[in-house]
Amino acid sequence: MVADITAQGVSTIKYFHSEDDFLRGAAMKSSDITDDPYIQVLYNSYGQMISKSQVVLNGEIHSETIFEYAEDGSLRRKSERNEKSNVIKMYVYGAEEMSEIFIGYAFPQRPFSEFQDRVTIYSYDESGDVTEYLFKSIDNYPFGAVRLSYFEGGLPAEERWILLPEERTMRLFDYDYDPTSRSYALTEYDSTGTKISQVGLVLPTKYIPELYELLSGSESRSGNVLEESDEILDDIHSRLSKGWNPSDDGALLELGVLTSPDLIYLTDGDTLEVTLVDVTKEFVRFMFFGENELLTMPIFKVQEIERRDGKVIYPVIY
Repeated sequence: MVADITAQGVSTIKYFHSEDDFLRGAAMKSSDITDDPYIQVLYNSYGQMISKSQVVLNGEIHSETIFEYAEDGSLRRKSERNEKSNVIKMYVYGAEEMSEIFIGYAFPQRPFSEFQDRVTIYSYDESGDVTEYLFKSIDNYPFGAVRLSYFEGGLPAEERWILLPEERTMRLFDYDYDPTSRSYALTEYDSTGTKISQVGLVLPTKYIPELYELLSGSESRSGNVLEESDEILDDIHSRLSKGWNPSDDGALLELGVLTSPDLIYLTDGDTLEVTLVDVTKEFVRFMFFGENELLTMPIFKVQEIERRDGKVIYPVIY
């Protein structure tokens, strides 16, 4: 459990002329603050830093580092923010889901206890999307990374798993997106570049409203029945392209199925409404229903996955 600044409580505020003064512990009085840049540090009642800010003219914060602690007092997370208050880097100390998945895949023969004391560093772009997960041992030695790039609009374009320090690609997820048809396909390659899996889906317009506006020349119609009609027309066009005749057997999907989510039932009793992208032996990759951020969850946290047509696809029962 991690406490935020409010929960931790600000007990003391100190000011420093420079980084050297901060390192020496030579604080200045608030009355000594001038128009020159200075450092402001907030401490909790235990004397731990919970915020360190670079303050410039007129008291504006140019950059800030937030420190969050576990209940035992150890540092759990550190995040760096820029002048727009956007997080540009985040450091997670110890247990972290993406690093668990990476370690399980990259080092299956090594005991997980070797990686308990680790640091996962998130890097973000200006849109707030993660561009890299960097995994380091507690002595600051990098042993792996996951690097991501995105299509315009925020959908992932590539996800590359890399062994460090040799910079060797061991796994690659390549995404192919067609904004006209809204088809979104994922191809997975192993360390030799061999294709080992491929899945695809058609994204409903509501997942990418900015693209809907671009293509249609009209405003997004989130929740409008006309948008649901678009999905039915897409289904008709897809069937016709494959040789389907309206007089043939096989009705279109029911409207409720087209607009309902896939369901992930978690081991803790929660249920997630999602759009599934991929399910493997190690993880499930999905987007929350109505959103376009791609998320990854370890499969051991999942009790059951039910596709929107009602079919249970995990666990597989033979």
